Amino acid sequence: MPWGGEGSLLVAATYPELVHGVIAEVPNSYLDAAPFRGSGNVSSWTLHGKELPFAERRLFGAPAASVDPRAYIPLDRIRGPIMLTCGALDGEWPSCRNVDDIVARLPGRRDLTVLRYPRGGHFVGVIQPYTPITDALLTRAGGDLQAEQTANLDVHDKLLALLERQ
Repeated sequence: MPWGGEGSLLVAATYPELVHGVIAEVPNSYLDAAPFRGSGNVSSWTLHGKELPFAERRLFGAPAASVDPRAYIPLDRIRGPIMLTCGALDGEWPSCRNVDDIVARLPGRRDLTVLRYPRGGHFVGVIQPYTPITDALLTRAGGDLQAEQTANLDVHDKLLALLERQ
């Protein structure tokens, strides 16, 4: 599931004529280096066979202001509502700071929903309700089991309400 929130935002920004809203769960606010493509610094994303600009691996999890602005996802191109989720105890990366970076780059956006969970970790919204998760799964990803399950129910309900309004 890595880079799903980042990918959601990127696809919506790259193809605004095809995507009319986005849900980005525990997203990154810019394009990162690929964690699984060898040891070199390569982009996680390509378009028409060419790597997209990205933040170097040494900057993984850094505030957006620390990376080359070319690595920013062009959020202003996204059409329709945007829903963002984050867990303050995210052990994978600072998802709530990333959400703050996204919100700061979308001033005045009225169709933006931010769901912040103080005791949630990296699986806030990523694992749908009624899918089993365990304390062992949360060991590295952060968060509290009960809080994660409660957050996932809340995200699911708010997601269904958003879809119903569209």
